[in-house]
Amino acid sequence: MNNLMLEPLKFYEQVGKSTHEQNANEFFDKIVKDSKIDLAENRKTSSLYRKQQAVADGSLKKLKGLKILRGFLIAFTVIGFVLALICLAAFTGVTQLVVSVIGIVSAVVCLLVVCLSLNKKIKGLKELFDAQKEKADETLSKAQKQMASLNSLFSEKDTFFLIEKTLPNLKFEDNYTVALSKDFIENFDYVDSITSNRSVIDTLAGRYNGNPFLFYRYVNHYLGTKTYHGTKLISWTVRVRGSDGRYHTETRTQTLHAKVSKPYPYYNYGTALGYGNQTAPNLSFSRQATDVEELNERQVARRVKKGEKKLEKLSKKALESGGQFTEMANSEFDVLFGALDRNHEVQFRLMFSPVAQINMVKLLKAKNIGYGDDFSFTKRGKFNCIISEHAQRWPMNTSPTNYYSYDVDIARKNFVNFNKEYFKSVFFDFAPLFSVPTYQDKPISIFEPLEKYDSNYTYYDYEVLANAIGKHNFAHHSSVTEVILKSNRLFSTNSSDCVQIKASSYAGTDRVDFIPVMGGDGRLHSVPVPWVEYTPVHKVSTVLVKRIGISSNELITKTAETGVSSVLFNTPTAYTHGLFAKIVNEKDVNAIDGVLEKIKN
Repeated sequence: MNNLMLEPLKFYEQVGKSTHEQNANEFFDKIVKDSKIDLAENRKTSSLYRKQQAVADGSLKKLKGLKILRGFLIAFTVIGFVLALICLAAFTGVTQLVVSVIGIVSAVVCLLVVCLSLNKKIKGLKELFDAQKEKADETLSKAQKQMASLNSLFSEKDTFFLIEKTLPNLKFEDNYTVALSKDFIENFDYVDSITSNRSVIDTLAGRYNGNPFLFYRYVNHYLGTKTYHGTKLISWTVRVRGSDGRYHTETRTQTLHAKVSKPYPYYNYGTALGYGNQTAPNLSFSRQATDVEELNERQVARRVKKGEKKLEKLSKKALESGGQFTEMANSEFDVLFGALDRNHEVQFRLMFSPVAQINMVKLLKAKNIGYGDDFSFTKRGKFNCIISEHAQRWPMNTSPTNYYSYDVDIARKNFVNFNKEYFKSVFFDFAPLFSVPTYQDKPISIFEPLEKYDSNYTYYDYEVLANAIGKHNFAHHSSVTEVILKSNRLFSTNSSDCVQIKASSYAGTDRVDFIPVMGGDGRLHSVPVPWVEYTPVHKVSTVLVKRIGISSNELITKTAETGVSSVLFNTPTAYTHGLFAKIVNEKDVNAIDGVLEKIKN
């Protein structure tokens, strides 16, 4: 292990960030060399395309300007004729004559300009723009063909390869394997938060020094309430006495308001990192992000001083009631980290050694290096969960489409920037764990995977693939909401799993409630409040899942070469993490499995 990793913030700033950027550039250089593309020719073509596109954009800008001018002149033509008609109807004499003539002359002049000049210019400029655009598109197509051999060499695994090169102790799996899942559950107290109301959208799994980790992104559903509003305008007459002492009738109006609260389905997305470590196996605690990095030193000091009083009260209360809580000597760490619900003081101090405390405080206060205090940290025995704000915005998908370009220099910039940001997000999700030196030790209890499991893949993989196929392909025809996809393995054959996917969502029916509201006229009025009644609907589909283990580009090439595209892609499919999934009939599972075996081999 690099000794600097005992100080993760320092490692990232002095080594990790620059090393990873260098690794990305070197990898790109190798890909370029292997592709044998003509760099000079591509740069020449790309430069020509940008010039041609700029010329076309200039023509388009002029074209839009002329169309706007034509619109104004047509409007003035209409206004001129309307003004003349109004004048003829409303005025007499000299005024009628002068205004009518001005209106008609203005309208005719505008119309002549449009018909005799502008339309021809617009037509000519449109033809010029179309020709310029066609020429630019042809050059773009040429540049893209020049880049084709380079783009074909990129893989979804490139990003993980680069992270492993920068952090050799971090190893990624192709997917969240059954063996890794069993290890997590049996040796690391894995707390599975993917309930029936959640569906897994993406995963990224592996081990750090033998300790399992899992990034997982999910969509969550819960049934709450929504308040609907309605209005009704009422009117009534009253007799009032005027200033002259006489009575007269007045009409008064009032808008009545009413509201109703009804059940409403809500959906949100989340991303979390689960990490297993056998240090402090009986310790549990939780802490929440407090954005410490936004505070200056004086504000931090005030927060710590205020927090010290709370720590003293908790310690005193624990002493009086026989509890375990004891404040730490390092009050700055104790306050800023804020794990005040810890259940085991001895193991808490074992986990957070003086070095770990210093690392954590630096991490929380760092504003310009990472993301600062943007994470929650929950530990339940051997299982740890990190949920950071930056991970919610993190593009987990490593598809090469993230950095494809017609221009080799733009492609390099895209590739390097994408991988720099990806590494930064992953590193700083691990940073709270890296801050604890004992969390970098190898596990004491080693898991020995079985040769064969009941299933080939986990339900995490099933749901990731189903969501990749597209929720609309599984949703009930009456669905009007987001869809939660849940999986259930039916059976396995060879290295394929046949899986049942249940799509749960809601149908919507328009309703109206009439709510009695007292009006200013002293009467009750029924105010209509429209709302939507959401009724659960479900649909069950069958999906085949099988590992192919090649890149997306290789899969496309092999299916074309073997002539099986029409068989594999006649129903919705997805390919991610080296796994292929396809909506099937159960009776077709063996046949499709056989076709996939040919591609695999």
